[in-house]
Amino acid sequence: MGALTAVSADGGSIDGGSADGELVDGGSAGGGSAAGIGTGASLLHVAGRQFHGGARPVCPVGLTAVLVIGSDRRGWGSGRRGGAQGWGRPPSVPRSAGASTTMRTAAVVGTGLIGTSAALALTARGIAVYLEDADPDAAHTAASLGAGTTDEPSEPVDLAIVAVPPALVGTVLADCQRRGLARSYTDVASVKAGPRAEAVALGCDTAHYIGGHPMAGREQSGPLAARADLFEGRPWVLTPTADTTTETLNAALELVALCGAMPVVMDATAHDRAVALVSHAPQLFSSLVAARLEHADETAVRLAGQGVRDVTRIAASDPRMWLDILSANAGVVADVLEELAVDLNTAVGALRSLAGDDETGRRKGTDGIESVMRRGNHGQARIPGKHGAPPTRYETVVVAIGDQPGELGRLFREAARAGVNIEDVAIDHSAGRQVGLVQLSIAPTATHQLVSALVERGWDVRD
Repeated sequence: MGALTAVSADGGSIDGGSADGELVDGGSAGGGSAAGIGTGASLLHVAGRQFHGGARPVCPVGLTAVLVIGSDRRGWGSGRRGGAQGWGRPPSVPRSAGASTTMRTAAVVGTGLIGTSAALALTARGIAVYLEDADPDAAHTAASLGAGTTDEPSEPVDLAIVAVPPALVGTVLADCQRRGLARSYTDVASVKAGPRAEAVALGCDTAHYIGGHPMAGREQSGPLAARADLFEGRPWVLTPTADTTTETLNAALELVALCGAMPVVMDATAHDRAVALVSHAPQLFSSLVAARLEHADETAVRLAGQGVRDVTRIAASDPRMWLDILSANAGVVADVLEELAVDLNTAVGALRSLAGDDETGRRKGTDGIESVMRRGNHGQARIPGKHGAPPTRYETVVVAIGDQPGELGRLFREAARAGVNIEDVAIDHSAGRQVGLVQLSIAPTATHQLVSALVERGWDVRD
């Protein structure tokens, strides 16, 4: 593994070095070179500062990008303020048992969905993982899945992953450090500022602790819902501070690479504002919409289509888990919902006007609703596309298929035979019929090619 040359999120060199490679927005990082870049490092974004011991961070094998968001010269990072324009390629982590890594051992404290998924990913790469949980049955369940062992390590592990609810991170971290469980520590809580403040208040060694948050999950919880590939291609936020040691940052970066995720470096407070907007508030909004269905007439519910399914999918999440998360970020989430409430009141007023008889009021109502919809268009268009790349416009080809084994696979094989790549897929199930409408998202230039091939082979392609 070699030293990382610092490059800011907007493409400029932070510490005077340069990296020969592509930037997150697709530009060139310059014609210089970054000496000692490790295997697999083709895109380098990390804070340009001197860490403890004077060493720069190293690039773990398989790590292809680190995205720095919103850092400034007053904190740990010296990159220019401002968000990045896009993402780098997700890392391709070597899966061979002989892959060169620094990490040899890890501990996972808390064997729920996230902790067990991280443990499964690490054991799959040959890392010895030691499992702990306040509920011994949960730890034994994770171990039975191949996530590691419930034995105690004979010496400090390279990295301990604290995978407990946000409110417990500080106390669990303090206990782990008191026992000398690891050389470096991270957590996976979905809120960052509060747990770190508690760790400081409890006198934890924050130089060897770095906050972390993998932006991945499922509606199910517990070790039985865990998957080794849960984090692949997903953003994994790291929140180092001025006193974070190089060793600890490197350990966290290697964890992210081994799990196949994309590291994103942020300030803890900025992270909490961001997840309130893109994760926590949407969870509550989804639950609020789904709650409208609780006592709705059965006939109305039976009319539910893919739209309401999309909006309410995450409403199936575990309320107890989300209470822990929302309690730790309640004020910021309330701010986002308050802004949403203003827009909702405006939309209600516009609809009332639209329902009235006054022509002037109706025009105002039309303008108000159109404004909301267009703002939504613009916001949705900013959501990163495939592999985190800028959003791309696709054409949709709709095909009706029978609800029986092998039909979807057969359709995919037909697309492959036609030489067309399927960029995304969705299925709208027909109510009362054993038929589904498969929506294939493809490049616009391939639409005629795919439709012609499918019609020729007898598929029911819908307009």
